[in-house]
Amino acid sequence: MSIQHFIPIPNQVENILLERIRTGKYDSAVRLPAETQLSSEFGAGRATIRTALAALTARGLVIRKPGSGTYLSKGYLLESGIEELESVLSIARRQGLHPQIKGLTVKTIEADSLLADRLAVSIGSLLTSIQRTITIDRRPVSYHEDFVPEEYLSADQIDETFAGSVLDLISQKLHSPIKFSVTEITAVNAERPLCTLLGVPINKALILLKEAICNEENVTLGYSINYFVPDRFYLRLLRRRTLDYSI
Repeated sequence: MSIQHFIPIPNQVENILLERIRTGKYDSAVRLPAETQLSSEFGAGRATIRTALAALTARGLVIRKPGSGTYLSKGYLLESGIEELESVLSIARRQGLHPQIKGLTVKTIEADSLLADRLAVSIGSLLTSIQRTITIDRRPVSYHEDFVPEEYLSADQIDETFAGSVLDLISQKLHSPIKFSVTEITAVNAERPLCTLLGVPINKALILLKEAICNEENVTLGYSINYFVPDRFYLRLLRRRTLDYSI
């Protein structure tokens, strides 16, 4: 295993183990290699290995059982590439997890100036508002607020069969499929209502995604505000470089 000297070794070990977890090399039913094995593999002292494992434990990715070993946490974080337009529930199911929705609230509201601007509708237009928390193993992962013009999705179309994904529901209901989204990504501190919904301490850092979903005619079909707990959701960004050989 090649170690780069300009990056702290515990960080390198942590990153390599993290990548192995994300790519499915370690299974939740199987113990991770022992400290002595990892120490030999990385050519690092056991103290370094313990530091890396402690960091993964703090992130909720592994569980250390005294006298038994280190195991992948059942509450393993969700992983998604931002270049993929898919729902949180689809992401979870693709990873073999079993998401559930909690605190579902559906109602009809009138668009204020902000929502009217985001959805390209008139102020006062009727919108369907859908709010819910997504949990995995009873642990909150994200909180979502979706707003859809009533002409595309009415409140009475959301019944007991609703699985939690407005994105998937719109795709099923409309003849004009969703083609892309315009997404804003920021970090915010959790205020009291979100702390309760997501089970996090006040001022906990959260990932905030504000997203407008559109069809191929550039018509905005819905707007969502999504809060993710960082240590339960891994967001990957693929960036490509276009080379200009004329320079």
